Amino acid sequence: MAIHLAMASGPAAGPAPARLELLGDFALLMDGRPVNIPPAEQRLLAYVACADAPVSRNAVVSALWPDSDPVRARGNLRTSLWRIRRIGPVLIGSAGNGMCIDPAVSVDQRQGAHLARRVLAGQERLMPERAQEMRLLDRDVLPYWFEEWVDPYRESYRRLRVRALEEAGHRLLADGRPGDAVALAARAIKAEYLRDSAHWLLIRALMAEGNHSQAVERYRHYAHLLETELGVTPPLSLMEILHGERRR
Repeated sequence: MAIHLAMASGPAAGPAPARLELLGDFALLMDGRPVNIPPAEQRLLAYVACADAPVSRNAVVSALWPDSDPVRARGNLRTSLWRIRRIGPVLIGSAGNGMCIDPAVSVDQRQGAHLARRVLAGQERLMPERAQEMRLLDRDVLPYWFEEWVDPYRESYRRLRVRALEEAGHRLLADGRPGDAVALAARAIKAEYLRDSAHWLLIRALMAEGNHSQAVERYRHYAHLLETELGVTPPLSLMEILHGERRR
C-alpha cells in the first residue's frame, strides 16, 4: 500500500499541521485530512507516540519485530523511517540516542493524559463548554490492536482516564450538578463495569438528582452483577447508602 498525501496547488505555505490519533482507530491527519499510511509505519508512529519519551532503536525493533532476525528488523525500521519522512513534515525526530514524536505533532492520547492529570490535580475547570474535550477520556488506546506492546499503554491510560472521570463526577456532584455527575459516572462504568467506586458515584448522583427509584434500580443491577460475575455481595447495603446520603 503506497503512502498517499493530497497536496494543495499554489505556493508552499510551510509544514502542514500533523495530528496523530491513537484513541479508538489509528489515524494520521494533515491539515485535518487523513493520510493513508501502511501498517508497519502506523505501528512505528503509534509505538513511539505511546512511549511519550525518547526510545532507543533496539527497543523499537524488539517491540515491533520480535520474531525477526536483528539485521532484518533494523532494516525494517530504516525502511519505515524513510517512508514516514516522505510524508513531508517531521513526525519522528531524534533525541540523543533515541527517537521521539516531534513536539509539533498533536497526539490525542497525550492530550487526554494531560487533561486527566489536570482533573486529578484539581486544575481543570469543569465547565459545560469543555464537555467535548472531556470526550478524550471516553476511549481506549488502539482498542482493536492486539500486539503485546500495546497492552501496558492501553491499561495505563484506561486507569488514568477512569480515575479522572470519577474525580470530575465527584466535583460536579459537590458543585450541585448531579445530572452531569450521573453522565460521568456512567462513562466510568462503561470503561470498567465492575468498578465499585463508579457505581457508588452513579447511585449517589441519581439520589442527589431526586431519582430515587433509578438509584434503587442501579443498586440492584450492580448487586446482581457482583453476584453473577464474582459471587460476592456489595460491601454496603442500599439502606447504608441512603442513610449516608441523608446525613450529608
